[in-house]
Amino acid sequence: RNAMTASHAVMKKQIDMKDYTSSMLLGKHVKLFDACPTCNGCAGVLLSRNGTLGQDPVISGSDSRIDNIHLKSRQNLLAMEALKTSVDFALKQAQVSKNDVSIYEVHDAYSIMAALSLEVCGFVSPGEALKFAKEGKIKLDGELPVSTFGGLKARGHPVGASGMYQVVESVLQLRGLAGANQVKNVKHVLCSSFGGAATTVASNVISI
Repeated sequence: RNAMTASHAVMKKQIDMKDYTSSMLLGKHVKLFDACPTCNGCAGVLLSRNGTLGQDPVISGSDSRIDNIHLKSRQNLLAMEALKTSVDFALKQAQVSKNDVSIYEVHDAYSIMAALSLEVCGFVSPGEALKFAKEGKIKLDGELPVSTFGGLKARGHPVGASGMYQVVESVLQLRGLAGANQVKNVKHVLCSSFGGAATTVASNVISI
């Protein structure tokens, strides 16, 4: 839905439950619309020690972690330990609580990744992510806006640049330049970007 008003989004198509359930099966429990479109794209960020444009957003917390690349070697496939540890450390460094996060930019390469990210990071209890979304709490005017320009699933996944896209989109939100996708009163944006199945995770808190 958020991609419909994002000028740089790839997937501008409203789908309903019928579209989803009738889409191609990619795996045992994965449908076509569960997967993100891989696309071309680039993003750039100018970092400055002292700031250049007045009241610049700052990277107030940052951390990266790794997990076992062999999924069968992980104790709990749903735990995504690298994500949890990375997010917890970045928030602690930023001195920001989960309740203070204005927006969460998730790495939603697949639907399950977005749902698990909300649960693993402690924004909702285990098993409650879908209910949280159905209640509209991840919408632009919801309790915790998620992927405000459509995320990987709809904005697109330019592999290698997706994490930087999250940072750029976060800065647009923090500066009030997100247009139709603007969230009100944005103070802190949490971004998480994955390599593989959360095998490597980089998390950033961007604040103003």
